[in-house]
Amino acid sequence: MSKTEAELETDFDKWMYVFKNLHKLDKIPTRIQGKIFEKLFGEAELSKLKPTDMMAYEESLKVYRDLKAVTDTAYEDGYKEAENVYMIKLEEERHQKEEERHQKEEERHQKEGAILLLLASGMSPKHISEKLNLPLEYIESLKSS
Repeated sequence: MSKTEAELETDFDKWMYVFKNLHKLDKIPTRIQGKIFEKLFGEAELSKLKPTDMMAYEESLKVYRDLKAVTDTAYEDGYKEAENVYMIKLEEERHQKEEERHQKEEERHQKEGAILLLLASGMSPKHISEKLNLPLEYIESLKSS
C-alpha cells in the first residue's frame, strides 16, 4: 500500500516514498529531511545533467578538490612551521635562563672569593658584613668552609 507524504512516519516509509516518487519530485518533501536524503536528491539532480554540463561539473569538482588539497596542505605546513618556531623559541628561552643562572652562580663565586680574600687579609667578619651589607652568619659560614 502506498502512503502519502503526510502518512510517512518511519525511515522505511520515507525511503519507500522517495523510491516510488523520485522521478516526479522537484524538491525534498518537508516530511523527508536529513543529510542522507539531501545527498540522494543532490545525486539525482546530477543525473539529470546533459553530458556537456556533467563534464563541466566534474571539471569544477576536480578544481575544487585540487584547491582544497592545496589549502589543506598549506594549512598543515603552516601548522608545522609554527610548531617549529615555537619549539625554537622555547629552546632559546631555556638556554637564556640557563645562561642567567650560570651568570648568577659565577657572580656568587666571585663574591665569595672576594670575601675569602678579605678574611685572609685579616679583616673581621663583622667589618666585612657591615661594609658589604651581608648577614654576619653568611660571612662566618664562608670563613669556616
